Amino acid sequence: MTDAGDGREPDGRRARAGTAGRAADPDRAAAGGDRHGGDRHDKVLRLLQYLHDLARSRSALARDLDDQLGVIELADLGERWRADTAPGATIVTVGNRDAGDPASPYARLLRMYDEITEHPESLELVLASGLLTARSGDTRIRAHILTQPVLLERDKRGKSISVVLPRDSAPRFEDALLLAGLDGFDLSGSAELQAELRESVRTVVDPACARFTERWRSRAVTLDGARISPSPALVLRTRGSSPLLAFYDAMLAWASDGDRPLPPGLVQLIDAVEVDERLQMLADCGGAPPRQLVQDAYYVLPSNVEQRDILARMGSDSGVVVEGPPGTGKTHTIANLLAALLAKGQRVLVVSEKAHALAVLEDMLPPDLRKLVVSMTDVTQDGAASLAASVTEIATRKSTFSEPLIEAELKDLRGKRDQAIERREELMRQVWRLRSSESETSEWMESGYSGRPAEVVERVRADAPRYSWLPAPVSGAVPPLDTNEFGRLVSLLRRNSDLFARRLSHNLPDLGSAVPGFDRIEQLCAVVDRAPSGGDESGFAELRGAVDPAALAEIRARADAAAERLEVVRRYPDEARRLADDLLLGERGHVAGRLAGLDDVLAAAVADDEVLGGTRVQFSEVPGAPPARRWTAMRRISRVARHRGGGSAGRNRRTSRRPASKCVSTVRR
Repeated sequence: MTDAGDGREPDGRRARAGTAGRAADPDRAAAGGDRHGGDRHDKVLRLLQYLHDLARSRSALARDLDDQLGVIELADLGERWRADTAPGATIVTVGNRDAGDPASPYARLLRMYDEITEHPESLELVLASGLLTARSGDTRIRAHILTQPVLLERDKRGKSISVVLPRDSAPRFEDALLLAGLDGFDLSGSAELQAELRESVRTVVDPACARFTERWRSRAVTLDGARISPSPALVLRTRGSSPLLAFYDAMLAWASDGDRPLPPGLVQLIDAVEVDERLQMLADCGGAPPRQLVQDAYYVLPSNVEQRDILARMGSDSGVVVEGPPGTGKTHTIANLLAALLAKGQRVLVVSEKAHALAVLEDMLPPDLRKLVVSMTDVTQDGAASLAASVTEIATRKSTFSEPLIEAELKDLRGKRDQAIERREELMRQVWRLRSSESETSEWMESGYSGRPAEVVERVRADAPRYSWLPAPVSGAVPPLDTNEFGRLVSLLRRNSDLFARRLSHNLPDLGSAVPGFDRIEQLCAVVDRAPSGGDESGFAELRGAVDPAALAEIRARADAAAERLEVVRRYPDEARRLADDLLLGERGHVAGRLAGLDDVLAAAVADDEVLGGTRVQFSEVPGAPPARRWTAMRRISRVARHRGGGSAGRNRRTSRRPASKCVSTVRR
């Protein structure tokens, strides 16, 4: 990964290859960069010229098909191909028939597929036509002059291989590349034919290409015996070095200008450069200082101290080496450094031996940042489409760029970031305080717990079974009951019997229509609490004013009736109370069913008794007589009534002499 500077030049010249221009500075004569300026420029020029010549020597042209890595004529595929294939479509598909035969079309295509997959940076596959056969002096020529890049796509199940035309693929004339410098050829009209070819045909296997090649032969070839035929074929060959040579030419032109600073990387290839001089050279090339790179660095992925240290070192030297075995986060680190440098206005070039590593790095970037990546990887696939999409996205953003709008958005994002940083610092302080409190010993607890918080928690957990009866959790910072109230609650619970506990489960009638709601009762209680003591009834006057008179009268009447019935129930013996409790709990449903409509039956019985002239018995209060005796007397009188109703009166005297007869005050016949 290389920091390419911000691309701005004071003198208006455009930056190239990771360097930036600078204004002339006569004071730099004694500086490190110019101390050996002339000598270093000469050395750099000689180095670049050597690399240029080396690349040219290794890019010898294969003017004979026999010198290519692989050639398969379309006629040998045994399948019908489409001459009018549109970009992005399939030209021909070959099935895996006779795959075991090394000479079968599928096996030959599979070998090409494996080769170009293994070496995508150095090999290319082209669809070729227009086979030229000629001889110029001692040079034999047997090569196609029309080529077009194609792709090989293998079926996931391995049953077929397809030859696909990339979306940006176009036919091209290669006459100048093959025949330049040879006698017997006039290439002055090839540019015109190239433009006409691009406008008229979409593939080099189009039948119309035969007319172009024949016209070219008649105008460009002056050798006797030269002939040209369509002969369409798939050719696997070494990539040409024309782009590399053009790059070296541009570097030579740049280095030839003595006023421009040499890139530190080139200088270090031919001379030892001290740290101070390297820093000066970085500053001259527009590199940002380390403090500027590290300050407010924006990372798109989680970062650590080591990554921030790498960013600082990138500003303090011309190179940083980061080593580590696979899986230690090197790609993660590069993604963070790339984003941080772009946010600082720097340009970044990322290179790798394998295209897969660059694809993994690109996938790590956020979508908005990924759109700005100009990728030159994966040449075996249709990579030109993604390249065009990236360039289009960059051009669109540049055309729609509005500095005031971006500044406002940046200001808002910086504010949110500052708030997030403050929140993080506050949380860190809270964590620090909590961790500090873990080592403090507490002695103020009245419940008998003391020690460090962890020890208190352990004791509370150990005592949890003893207090499992509490209806936990008890929420709130303040307990709902203070110590005195809690003690009062415990005493009341201990005093109540099992009968009281059973009454808590009574099925009471719905009181929603008889009493005010909970909120209203709270308001009334608040009025009562505000009422002053000492007999002042102003608070109660406010209470009466806050309640509807009709509702107050209804409440009073219901309260009196409830008090009267409560007094009657209190006189019942224990047996009757238990019966009433069972009925309210729903445990004696059969009794409740028999009591339904009992009021009507009693009323009818009283009316019939009046008609028949029955005997009326009236009980009077006997001082000191317990309720149980009254209840016993009533039962005995009922037995006497049933006995007499059966026609027997012989035992009347014995019955009336029992102690219960003392409770009878008057018997009226």
